[in-house]
Amino acid sequence: MCFGTTSPIRVRADTKNSPDWGSYSQRAIRKLKHLENQLMNERYSRPKQSSRVGKTSICIFVKPEKKCQIIGALAAQGYGTTFQEGITNLLDTLIDKEQNQLRHVLEET
Repeated sequence: MCFGTTSPIRVRADTKNSPDWGSYSQRAIRKLKHLENQLMNERYSRPKQSSRVGKTSICIFVKPEKKCQIIGALAAQGYGTTFQEGITNLLDTLIDKEQNQLRHVLEET
Protein backbone atom coordinates (compact mmCIF):
# COMPACT_ATOMS: atom_id res chain seq x y z
CA MET A 1 0.00 0.00 0.00
CA CYS A 2 1.36 3.44 -0.88
CA PHE A 3 1.63 6.26 1.61
CA GLY A 4 -0.40 9.38 1.03
CA THR A 5 -3.47 7.59 -0.23
CA THR A 6 -6.87 7.94 1.36
CA SER A 7 -7.43 4.21 1.66
CA PRO A 8 -7.29 2.64 5.14
CA ILE A 9 -3.99 1.49 6.62
CA ARG A 10 -3.74 -2.20 7.40
CA VAL A 11 -1.82 -2.85 10.61
CA ARG A 12 -1.13 -6.37 11.81
CA ALA A 13 -2.07 -6.95 15.43
CA ASP A 14 0.86 -8.55 17.30
CA THR A 15 -1.09 -9.45 20.43
CA LYS A 16 -4.62 -10.54 21.18
CA ASN A 17 -5.31 -7.31 23.13
CA SER A 18 -4.21 -4.98 20.34
CA PRO A 19 -6.99 -3.10 18.55
CA ASP A 20 -7.59 -3.87 14.88
CA TRP A 21 -6.33 -0.68 13.27
CA GLY A 22 -7.15 -1.94 9.79
CA SER A 23 -10.64 -0.47 9.90
CA TYR A 24 -9.46 3.05 10.77
CA SER A 25 -8.60 5.69 8.20
CA GLN A 26 -5.27 7.53 8.25
CA ARG A 27 -7.08 10.64 9.49
CA ALA A 28 -8.58 8.76 12.44
CA ILE A 29 -5.19 7.28 13.31
CA ARG A 30 -3.55 10.74 13.20
CA LYS A 31 -6.30 12.07 15.47
CA LEU A 32 -5.80 9.19 17.93
CA LYS A 33 -2.03 9.77 17.94
CA HIS A 34 -2.62 13.47 18.56
CA LEU A 35 -4.92 12.68 21.50
CA GLU A 36 -2.35 10.22 22.85
CA ASN A 37 0.34 12.92 22.67
CA GLN A 38 -1.93 15.38 24.49
CA LEU A 39 -2.57 12.86 27.26
CA MET A 40 1.15 12.13 27.58
CA ASN A 41 1.91 15.87 27.80
CA GLU A 42 -0.74 16.37 30.47
CA ARG A 43 0.48 13.36 32.40
CA TYR A 44 4.20 14.08 32.30
CA SER A 45 4.41 17.86 31.97
CA ARG A 46 5.48 19.82 35.01
CA PRO A 47 2.47 20.99 37.00
CA LYS A 48 2.21 24.66 37.90
CA GLN A 49 3.15 25.53 41.43
CA SER A 50 -0.08 26.62 43.10
CA SER A 51 1.49 29.76 44.59
CA ARG A 52 2.38 30.93 41.04
CA VAL A 53 -1.08 30.61 39.52
CA GLY A 54 -2.42 34.00 38.49
CA LYS A 55 0.94 35.72 38.93
CA THR A 56 3.70 36.92 36.63
CA SER A 57 7.43 37.18 37.14
CA ILE A 58 9.92 40.03 37.27
CA CYS A 59 13.58 39.19 36.81
CA ILE A 60 16.36 41.44 38.06
CA PHE A 61 20.09 40.89 37.88
CA VAL A 62 22.47 41.93 40.66
CA LYS A 63 26.09 41.14 41.39
CA PRO A 64 26.49 38.09 43.65
CA GLU A 65 28.01 40.10 46.51
CA LYS A 66 25.19 42.66 46.29
CA LYS A 67 22.53 39.96 46.56
CA CYS A 68 23.78 38.98 50.01
CA GLN A 69 23.85 42.64 51.06
CA ILE A 70 20.34 43.21 49.72
CA ILE A 71 19.00 40.16 51.59
CA GLY A 72 20.65 41.40 54.79
CA ALA A 73 19.25 44.90 54.39
CA LEU A 74 15.75 43.59 53.67
CA ALA A 75 15.89 41.28 56.69
CA ALA A 76 17.19 44.09 58.93
CA GLN A 77 14.24 46.28 57.92
CA GLY A 78 11.77 43.47 58.60
CA TYR A 79 10.81 42.70 55.00
CA GLY A 80 11.77 39.02 55.08
CA THR A 81 14.71 36.67 55.19
CA THR A 82 14.73 35.54 51.54
CA PHE A 83 15.37 37.62 48.45
CA GLN A 84 11.93 36.98 46.92
CA GLU A 85 10.02 37.51 50.14
CA GLY A 86 11.96 40.67 50.99
CA ILE A 87 11.64 42.27 47.56
CA THR A 88 7.94 41.37 47.34
CA ASN A 89 7.20 42.82 50.79
CA LEU A 90 9.25 45.95 50.06
CA LEU A 91 7.37 46.52 46.81
CA ASP A 92 4.02 45.92 48.52
CA THR A 93 4.96 48.53 51.15
CA LEU A 94 5.95 51.05 48.46
CA ILE A 95 2.70 50.46 46.57
CA ASP A 96 0.66 50.89 49.77
CA LYS A 97 2.47 54.16 50.58
CA GLU A 98 1.88 55.42 47.04
CA GLN A 99 -1.83 54.60 47.23
CA ASN A 100 -2.14 56.26 50.67
CA GLN A 101 -0.42 59.42 49.39
CA LEU A 102 -2.69 59.51 46.34
CA ARG A 103 -5.76 58.99 48.54
CA HIS A 104 -4.60 61.80 50.85
CA VAL A 105 -4.12 64.18 47.90
CA LEU A 106 -7.55 63.32 46.51
CA GLU A 107 -9.19 63.93 49.90
CA GLU A 108 -7.62 67.40 50.14
CA THR A 109 -9.06 68.51 46.80
